[in-house]
Amino acid sequence: MEVKAISIQLLDDKGWEEYFYLSNCKNQENYDSNEWLKFKKDRLEQYEQAPADFKMNEFLLTYDGEAIGWLSYTSGNKYISFIFDTKFEEIPDIIIKDLLGKVFEFIVNIRKEAAFFWSKNSSMSIKLKVLGAELIEESKDEENICQFNLTKEFLKNYLRKR
Repeated sequence: MEVKAISIQLLDDKGWEEYFYLSNCKNQENYDSNEWLKFKKDRLEQYEQAPADFKMNEFLLTYDGEAIGWLSYTSGNKYISFIFDTKFEEIPDIIIKDLLGKVFEFIVNIRKEAAFFWSKNSSMSIKLKVLGAELIEESKDEENICQFNLTKEFLKNYLRKR
């Protein structure tokens, strides 16, 4: 088993509802079960209207057939930036390894040397700090969002050890 990244452009309705929930409602008890339809429409319109030199990609992450989170990245001429969130408060090591493997694949395929990586998941941030990832910024508010610079070399070394 491994983490699969499914492009939102390929999601069926069940996938869109899971993506909406993980993106917007995971900490809410109640939400309008039809809001995901507007969310889907808005997201797909963003893709169509994005400038040609700005790539935006969003993925539903699944593990063993279960939706576990999402990963989004944007890339321009000089950079690639990832944003990630998951349903896990404590992310299992296998999920972290697979996720960082996906990030590495995207960096290589887009021919970049590094990527900015944002996460508000504290277990992901702690793991990246312990692994020695370069911490660029850490918010001090309740969001607790951390930004890291993940180089291709850092990711290659991490994945080689696993």
